[in-house]
Amino acid sequence: MGEARFCCGACAHLAAAGGRESATTGPALRFALAQDGRPRNAWVVFDGRAIALDRAVTVLGRAPGCDIVIHDDLLSRRTRSISFDGDGHCIVTDLDSVCGVVVNGRKLARVGLHAGDRVYVGSTVFVVESRDGLEGR
Repeated sequence: MGEARFCCGACAHLAAAGGRESATTGPALRFALAQDGRPRNAWVVFDGRAIALDRAVTVLGRAPGCDIVIHDDLLSRRTRSISFDGDGHCIVTDLDSVCGVVVNGRKLARVGLHAGDRVYVGSTVFVVESRDGLEGR
């Protein structure tokens, strides 16, 4: 059995699937990055709204100080982060929350996202998308 090949260093869900892409629904999400590491045209979409990912690292949780606040009493104050590696791959990381990161029904600590991957945050489900020219939040 050979070494597993991943599209990016954070694709733990591929290892959990035995190296097959059964846990993904599309190609790896990869964004152009500004010099300061901020992604271009990256959006998180949930509950009928799209929010621009305009930071190198975006923190989600129920605490008022989070970059994206999700009103769910079952969530940790800071539950997970969305970041981008040097190649622009989108990565979701658990911030020691009780529920962990759940992507496409699999609980993981850190994972590289692919187009169509569904990320669960308590009772909220979001996807990360590339959207050119989308205005507002």
